[in-house]
Amino acid sequence: MTPVEHPIVEAKKGMSSGVGRWPHFMVIGAARSGTTTLCTYLQRHERVYICSPKEPCYFAYGDVFARGDAWYRSLFAGAPPDALCGDGSTTYSRWPHTLDSPALIHERMPDARFIYIMRHPVDRAYSMYRFRIQMGMIKPMTFEQALAETDLFLDASRYLDQIERFLRFFRKDQFLFLEFQDLHGEALPSTLAQVQQFLGLEERDLLAGSEIQANADQVQLARKQVDNMVSVIKRLPAAESLLKMVSATARQKGYRILVNAKRRSLSRNQDDAPPMLPATREKLLGVFRAPNESLARFLERDLSSWSV
Repeated sequence: MTPVEHPIVEAKKGMSSGVGRWPHFMVIGAARSGTTTLCTYLQRHERVYICSPKEPCYFAYGDVFARGDAWYRSLFAGAPPDALCGDGSTTYSRWPHTLDSPALIHERMPDARFIYIMRHPVDRAYSMYRFRIQMGMIKPMTFEQALAETDLFLDASRYLDQIERFLRFFRKDQFLFLEFQDLHGEALPSTLAQVQQFLGLEERDLLAGSEIQANADQVQLARKQVDNMVSVIKRLPAAESLLKMVSATARQKGYRILVNAKRRSLSRNQDDAPPMLPATREKLLGVFRAPNESLARFLERDLSSWSV
């Protein structure tokens, strides 16, 4: 199969200058639907380069966007010349809790391709809440209390609303829509082949070695939490200069110490996320009934399993 070209149209005002490049594709969501798993599989392909961190959130939050295009492009500076670069920020599909991500992306990458993975909206919302409790991103509270404090968990599950915001700027054929179960069991091999074809890659056996379950254990959670901490620290004034004064060996040792500490913390606090109340689940199933029906018509897929 001949690789499909995915030219990135450079924006005006000199954005094409400097180190790095724009990504060719984005895995934009939804959070807790298998995006890290997919990105990890894709990185097994010799022509795929996922930036680090996997979720830079550049087009989502003002403080990150303020770092500028040169900073963002530099995240892909290490990619081989013929690699397809990817950004795995699920924050780009969390409107209205973010910047207008689709508009900002279109200004710079009108030819980008997008992968959007969806999961049972109620299960996904609860999983996102539980993950944030485990990561220390929110204080310990019940799911019901979290829903009362913010609409984030439910808004990120309103998939068609998020998709339609992107379709103001991009064509539908620039998107590959997947479901959570597509990345599991017997469906996985054909899904990985479908993704590679969508990106215009020569097909490889991305399952060679072992099946990946990213974020499946506390070590993965601990690493992600430490990565988030480091990302915040790097935003502080003069932080980059100070970090350069520490040897690579010392940084690696410090990283391992932090990961082990976070892992122990997760083990102690793994029960900090109480289960969803049955009455809450019934209520949310009703909230998402009509949106799920509209999404099913848009995707031309059977989503009846999401009704229970």
